[in-house]
Amino acid sequence: MSPERVILEARQWLNVPFRHQGRDGHGIDCVGLPIVVCQSLGLLDQRFDVANYGRLPSGELVTRLQGVCRPLERALPGSLIVIAWSRLAAHVAICTGETMIHAYERVGRVIEHGYRGRWVRMTHSVWALPGVAYE
Repeated sequence: MSPERVILEARQWLNVPFRHQGRDGHGIDCVGLPIVVCQSLGLLDQRFDVANYGRLPSGELVTRLQGVCRPLERALPGSLIVIAWSRLAAHVAICTGETMIHAYERVGRVIEHGYRGRWVRMTHSVWALPGVAYE
């Protein structure tokens, strides 16, 4: 599968309201966005989902990513970016290349904006999705 398909699917969720632990068009959170995108494309099955977590996802997310994804040296279009708040892996976005798509609680919805500056500096890790053909 191409990274472009991942990005196109993620863009279908733009402006969906933020809702903690949400997984549908009525509301979604940062962890839920890549999960529903990947599940709709057949990249991950239902068992991958993370549930009953606090407002800031714990290290369990990275542990689960290690089980199905491979780490990347840098963010590539269609890859997952794990962002660190106060040095802890606590937020997830989908890279489009120059931008990132994520459910951002501070804004209250799924948004797309530049991936540069502080976002690059706050990147904890980057992950290749299974079944996606990267460069």
